[in-house]
Amino acid sequence: MNCPEEVYLAEKLVEIHPWAEMARFARAGGEADAIAVRIARAASGKDKVAICGYHGWHDWYLAANLGDAKNLAGHLLPGLEPNGVPQELRGSVLPFNYNRIDELEALVAAGNVGVIMMEGLA
Repeated sequence: MNCPEEVYLAEKLVEIHPWAEMARFARAGGEADAIAVRIARAASGKDKVAICGYHGWHDWYLAANLGDAKNLAGHLLPGLEPNGVPQELRGSVLPFNYNRIDELEALVAAGNVGVIMMEGLA
C-alpha cells in the first residue's frame, strides 16, 4: 500500500545506516511512539515501559494513571482519568522524572522494564 517514493526512501535509509535492517513510517508522533513501544516490547521480551515526559493519548501511555491519577502529574497530564484504558495495563507504565537517573535505575533494577521512552527536551 506504500507509494513508490516511500519504498525508495526506506531502501535508501537502510542502505546508508548499516545498523538498520528495515524502516517503518508513521503518520504522527503518537503513532510512532506506539510502534516503537510495540517493537521494543517484542525485541526485549519485557512488558513494562519506563517513561519520562508526554507521549500522547495511547492506552500504553495513559495506563500510568491506572490506580493513581497523580502518576502523570509531572508529565503534562495531572489528574487525567484513564477512562477506557484496560485495567490489565495497570503497572505496565512506570513514570520517572527527567534528569533523575536514580529513579530510572530503581525502575530498571525492579525488573521487567523492556522499554525506556523519553520526551526530547531542549
